[in-house]
Amino acid sequence: MTLTGPAGDKVLHGRARARSYLGIPVDTDSFGVVCAFVADTRARKWKASEISAVERIAGSLSSQIGTTSALIRHNPAGELLDPDEFIECTSRLARVGTWSLDAASGEVRWSDEVKRIHEVPLDFDPSSLNEAADFYPGEAGVTIRALVARALERGEGYEIELPLITARGRRIWVRSICICVVHNGKCTALRGVFQDITARRVAEERYRLLAESTDDLVTLTERCGMPIYVSPSVERALGWTSDELSHSSWKSCFLSDDHEAFQRIQQRTLAGDRAHARLRAKTKSGGFVWLDVRAAPVAGARGEIEHIAWACRDATQQIFVEDWQRERIGILEMLLTGAPLQATFDRLVRSIEAIKPGALASILLAEEREGQIVLRDAAGASLALEYRAASDGLLAGPTAGSCGVAAHERRRVISADLWSDPNWEPPRDLLKKLGLRSCWSEPFFASDGTVLGTFAIYGTKPGAPDEPEIHLISEAAKLCALAIERCRSDEAIRAGVCDLASARDALEAHGRELLRRNEELANSISESERLRRQAELDSIVAQELRRRADEANRAKSDFLANMSHEIRTPMTSILGFADLLADSETRPENNAEFVRAIHRNAEHLLTVINDILDISKIESGRVSIERIECSPTTIIHDVASLMTGPAAEKGIGLEFAFADSVPPTVVTDPTRLRQIAINLVGNAIKFTEKGRVRVLLEYEPDAMLPPLGALILRVQDTGIGLSTEQLSGLFEAFSQADPSTTRKFGGSGLGLAISRRLARLLGGDISATSTPGRGSEFVARLKCRIAEANHSIEQGIGSPNPPATQAISGRILLAEDGPDNQRLIVHLLQQAGAEVETVTNGNLCIKRCFERVNAGNPYDLILMDMQMPVKDGYETTREIRAAGYTRPIVALTANILTEQRRRAIESGCNDMIEKPIDRQRFLRVCREWMSVSQTESRAAA
Repeated sequence: MTLTGPAGDKVLHGRARARSYLGIPVDTDSFGVVCAFVADTRARKWKASEISAVERIAGSLSSQIGTTSALIRHNPAGELLDPDEFIECTSRLARVGTWSLDAASGEVRWSDEVKRIHEVPLDFDPSSLNEAADFYPGEAGVTIRALVARALERGEGYEIELPLITARGRRIWVRSICICVVHNGKCTALRGVFQDITARRVAEERYRLLAESTDDLVTLTERCGMPIYVSPSVERALGWTSDELSHSSWKSCFLSDDHEAFQRIQQRTLAGDRAHARLRAKTKSGGFVWLDVRAAPVAGARGEIEHIAWACRDATQQIFVEDWQRERIGILEMLLTGAPLQATFDRLVRSIEAIKPGALASILLAEEREGQIVLRDAAGASLALEYRAASDGLLAGPTAGSCGVAAHERRRVISADLWSDPNWEPPRDLLKKLGLRSCWSEPFFASDGTVLGTFAIYGTKPGAPDEPEIHLISEAAKLCALAIERCRSDEAIRAGVCDLASARDALEAHGRELLRRNEELANSISESERLRRQAELDSIVAQELRRRADEANRAKSDFLANMSHEIRTPMTSILGFADLLADSETRPENNAEFVRAIHRNAEHLLTVINDILDISKIESGRVSIERIECSPTTIIHDVASLMTGPAAEKGIGLEFAFADSVPPTVVTDPTRLRQIAINLVGNAIKFTEKGRVRVLLEYEPDAMLPPLGALILRVQDTGIGLSTEQLSGLFEAFSQADPSTTRKFGGSGLGLAISRRLARLLGGDISATSTPGRGSEFVARLKCRIAEANHSIEQGIGSPNPPATQAISGRILLAEDGPDNQRLIVHLLQQAGAEVETVTNGNLCIKRCFERVNAGNPYDLILMDMQMPVKDGYETTREIRAAGYTRPIVALTANILTEQRRRAIESGCNDMIEKPIDRQRFLRVCREWMSVSQTESRAAA
């Protein structure tokens, strides 16, 4: 008689003539090993040393599969043990039932364990195969009948897991293994083992559902790294199917350069620790993605590590953003230190190509020739010289390739496949020769709207950019514009210096001529005395020029060093706390403090940048003053609300007073009045350690023309005070009282210079008096006139200022193409209670707006970004207003020049919110305009 298993292997020859055995069963969900045993054909009693030896072997085996307990069967009488009894004993030890089926009679027999699994009485035996199969529901019953029939017909065993309904109606999962008893080539009986695996199946299903419900790449591997389970997200992210991965190790999915790091993770995990690293995984398409890889050990029943669980998260975008921010800061530092324009362009091109492998970057500069835009090659070292020569002198037009069309139509142009794009017909042969397949081009503009050039990224594969890549192109183009504007400002300053030198030379020449004439008239003065006086004069002039040059150089050096410190210090905090937030080991209770630190340093950095931009605009004469009716007391009240917090943090008093002479409304520039007041009050708070700051607003009418007069803003403090020498240079740009002031109190040294220049643009001035150690007083006199209608008005661009509420209720349409800004604004509005829908360009905004109008459910407010692609916010607003839309539209823009504010209002916007967004002001403006919209709706109803 021969017993064969499911694979046909011979497991037993003849009759097992065992008379005694020593068995060590293994408790495991797997049937790989049911029981480890030693049998003897002789009748014997097992010695303690033999038992100990087998237990050590079984213990080693169980460390891989499960727990053990020992069974010793002594048979001193020497009778022959029945193989059925032997199997029953070992099965009972392993908590696995046994069953048999006689082929001739059809009799089915179950062990007690099988009966317990079926939840039938122990005296129950199924009358037939069909009765036994009836416990399997639906398709499972069909399957088990078919397997049994095939086993009886062909002598082929089976191993299967199926659902089963017990006699008590419980649904469980069981595993059944069948072996065939073959005699003379014919199957005479079936025998098998039977186990309840419900607990394992439930655990597996929970693990599978958890793994498949997350975007993380989840994998379970053997100790050696061979995958056991691969989540569907792996195929979505890398392209590899679970079947493809099952034939190779998990390590093979990563780049060979990262294999050493992978092995360190694996070794650390097998030692019982969790491990983490950032590795590059290969994609099926031939590329790679960055993954944050985390590995954790999975222990077996006895605590030994059997598997490794891997959870990987796509970090490509995060690395992309981090790399770009580092490069962007480096380029901004070059602009700040006055690096040559060509060096800045070359650095920008290299930076883009470094963070986007395979990209070829190009910068073309625009020049106007006979009323047309001609593009000239400026940077693009990685592009072939042959192609750069062909691009140099490109005439912008509607069919002039991506860059020519972008400059002509003033919009971003994406050519996903240059070989089929009709706009690229003329240079197509050259493109194929060089292997260029795609081009994404972005125009950049001067502050007055003039096209300055285009920035482009070429690729060797066809395709369109994703959102991060579009953001990268847009940012690069803005840096190009900033670099050119900075270069032009420097040239203007150098020209001014040359003019001053020429004037100095002329003045010296005139002085020498006067001296010569004076000497001719004064015959009493000897020639030697004249020469001596001339030498003294020349020496004095030279010394004064040298002193001023040295002071200018020191001021420039001190300013550059201070700006580097003022930029790098908050940026260090921002990047450092951002890394801490990204670290999974950071305690959650610290996150709020980290966010506050990032916000605080970002506000400081924004103040420094705004100061630099303001002084640059003032020096170049690009700041215009608007004169509108406004309430000076309301403006100073706003300043008071802003400054109360900083004063309270330092523990000093802050007082505001208003003279009776201040009129309710005057005609002046409210923005500049607010800026001057904030600078003066902020400086006073900064340099006051104890005591108080007092602010007084007065009005002085003109004696000759009563409607005219001057607002007088007095800011007094009890701070550190200034000496006469320090006061003399206090209002010069890029300077503070002394270097120790910068080190102790910080700041750009531009605030007072900006304030005085703005005051003079308003027809006034700022003066200061001070006593060291006792405090200072700054007085700003700003010319204005009393409004014709003596009434109080609200601030803002036509702001209705209805009563504020604590929450926002209503529907808002946000038109914003920047994904990060879009997420931020949506979060702020939804947190406040508003319903928000988003679009990314002007055409979609118009479509969505009137879909809601036609449905009788219009938006309460539209937030309109003014610099969107396809159709900007100005044109979009004009079209919406032209179609009869009357509900509020509020502009969102980072351009806060007066002419841009006027342009937004003229296009149809009701109000404007500047970027970066101030959360409180942003929500207040939204609430006010939504309240107006909802009031009009109720009135119309």
